[in-house]
Amino acid sequence: MKRVGCPDTPLYADIEDIFSYYALDYQERPKAKTELRWVDRVTLDGTWSGNIFDFYRIVIKKLFADLKVPFKLESDKREDDTLIHKAIREAFVNAIVHADFTGRSSILIVKRPDMFGFRNPGLMRIPIEVAIKGGDSDCRNRTLHKMFMLIGYGERAGSGIPKIYSGWNSQDWTKPLLYEKTEPEQTLLELRMINLLDTNIIEDLKEIYQDGLNDLSKDEMTILTTAYIEEGTNHKRILELLDLHPSDISNLLRKLVDEGLLTSQGQGRGTIYQASGVSNKARVVNDKAGGVIKKGRGVSFYDIDDIPNDIYEDLTTISNSVTIKQRVNKEVMNKTILSICNYGYFSLELLAKLLNRDKGRVKKYITQLIKDNKLEKLYEFSNHPKQAYTSKDII
Repeated sequence: MKRVGCPDTPLYADIEDIFSYYALDYQERPKAKTELRWVDRVTLDGTWSGNIFDFYRIVIKKLFADLKVPFKLESDKREDDTLIHKAIREAFVNAIVHADFTGRSSILIVKRPDMFGFRNPGLMRIPIEVAIKGGDSDCRNRTLHKMFMLIGYGERAGSGIPKIYSGWNSQDWTKPLLYEKTEPEQTLLELRMINLLDTNIIEDLKEIYQDGLNDLSKDEMTILTTAYIEEGTNHKRILELLDLHPSDISNLLRKLVDEGLLTSQGQGRGTIYQASGVSNKARVVNDKAGGVIKKGRGVSFYDIDDIPNDIYEDLTTISNSVTIKQRVNKEVMNKTILSICNYGYFSLELLAKLLNRDKGRVKKYITQLIKDNKLEKLYEFSNHPKQAYTSKDII
């Protein structure tokens, strides 16, 4: 596994003088699931210039490597630059030219066997639905945009996002997922190489729901598979996928909840829907209290019984101030939780075991620390079956 060091090149230092939060990150992850373990990484480690264009040149080759998309013949010659290549390139360029380099997030590019992910600091400057439709744009970094256009890598203003959607649609893959997070401000684009009605996915769902799928319509199956693959969905996302009236989508979601296939959290069209069978199955596994990620070692998830000795010794020493007493004050408990979570992401179950406290009591401390912006969640959805928490200063 390749590893990084400290950014200390002169060029990086010059950029950092102007943009103190400047950070570039590419990660290739080995499995088709949400995790932070990587097998290849490009970041500001002092081994290359650290400028945007060099980052693009290094990473685009990695994104295209082993891309399983059939090539086409053009005038009896193989056309290597397929619609999928163009969509990935545009998504990458888009993340760069719309990045807010004063923001606290890094530009992050992720490659997984099942998807490509793109994140840039800063929110969209036009509504997402307008960007998807095309024809309008408000580029944050016009000079960078012009540079990519001059070398033939960028699209004219307002046409980039539609080209990405069109390329993905050419393979009958699920529509791209474009969304924002406000803390810290960032824009994310997920390109999944999955057909929602793929027979393998249907077989997985049949194993979970048995006969519960027998009478579902194609639209209902699309909703259920979306919630299953994307680990949760909402009304707005389904509206992007199905050519239906909003009220019809609301009715379908309500029906799937009533039949026990989906669970819901929240109210109105902001409600989050999750595949109920998957959540229940995952919670059984999660009773083993897994979830430690050690800084500087990549990422590993452990059960409490097989945490590496050196890490476990550190955690035991930290938690000792709580475990040896029946009662501790709030300040001590908060400090202990934050110290433990500074090692990585920890599930509620694992924290409770390390602290020798009831899960309900530990949950109250976690909730307040999140409100105080001292802890952050691994998953956006609060009730995710594999939810875990880390101190804010972890990278």
